[in-house]
Amino acid sequence: CMCLSKKIVESVGFLNEDFFLYEEDSEYCYRIIKAGFSIVYMPTSIIYHKVSSSTGQDSPMSQYYMIRNKYNFIRENFKGFFKVCAYIYCTEQLLFRCIKNKVRFRCYIAAFRAFMRKETGKVRKNVL
Repeated sequence: CMCLSKKIVESVGFLNEDFFLYEEDSEYCYRIIKAGFSIVYMPTSIIYHKVSSSTGQDSPMSQYYMIRNKYNFIRENFKGFFKVCAYIYCTEQLLFRCIKNKVRFRCYIAAFRAFMRKETGKVRKNVL
């Protein structure tokens, strides 16, 4: 849950639709910070959220968008040494999750291929 001022929205704009599902909130917060605003976390807040109600928790679709968009976030926001480190870290974490059966390897491959093709937004066809 985010509470934003009108000033932030006027300065930063809206969520990036290229992300469609997953990581759009992280990317948005990154842009907010880059614009000079602060992010405040309220640990005492209680937000009720039906997790993955539209995609299904750990569904192939949710995994596909999560993986593709993590890589797209790195491509768009990091440079040089930091970009290389971020790609390595992201890949290690995702492959480790594949080994632990937390992420389907076929979802990882499909998402990584889409990232390499520079695909963004909502998928128009069944990729999994």
